[in-house]
Amino acid sequence: MTGEYSDLAPLERRHEVGGFRCASEAQTEWLLQQGPNNRRAGTAAKVYVVAEAEASHVVVAYFAWCKSGVASDTLPSRFVQGAGGYSMQPFLLLARLGVHSDHEGRGLGSQMLGHVIVETYKYSQKIGCRGLLIHAENDGAVAYYRSKIADFSSVTGNEQHLLLLAKDKGMSPIIALGLPVSCPHDAAERHVRRAGCSVECGVPPPFQMWSLP
Repeated sequence: MTGEYSDLAPLERRHEVGGFRCASEAQTEWLLQQGPNNRRAGTAAKVYVVAEAEASHVVVAYFAWCKSGVASDTLPSRFVQGAGGYSMQPFLLLARLGVHSDHEGRGLGSQMLGHVIVETYKYSQKIGCRGLLIHAENDGAVAYYRSKIADFSSVTGNEQHLLLLAKDKGMSPIIALGLPVSCPHDAAERHVRRAGCSVECGVPPPFQMWSLP
């Protein structure tokens, strides 16, 4: 990521999570109690972490995600158009996201969200996936996500379950990478591959993107 933090990596035994504390007690307790159980293959959710530095294994940020589905009759009408009439629609679910309290305000949350959006976009090009589903913990978390991507919709009857279609503007890798729309190098896959266009455009990307291992 930068010299201050490690690259994003799957949670492994070498990572130290015991000292992790974030503003959300629920996100903290989940990582401490459930995170280690999701290190092996075949678990319900996959956990990715950022450590304090390359030489350190102290976790300072994490997210957990998995495949999921949403009942079609709970989706806004535009989400079921052209969806094949299935009773369930496939989404990737961002189930957890947390940043250590001592490392807030450094863009880690935005970086991880941007990474998830780009990976969801890429995934949707390969296999059936309508987009991204986020289970926000509370109204404050909803406001946070909407402040990053204005295109989020909600599941009918649950304002804390946020939805972003793969075809929405906010799902575009260019938007997720924080690049200006006027950037002349507008090939989406090229931007994903380059993680920004700082060489050609002189526009430093606001966050470093990773590819999932």
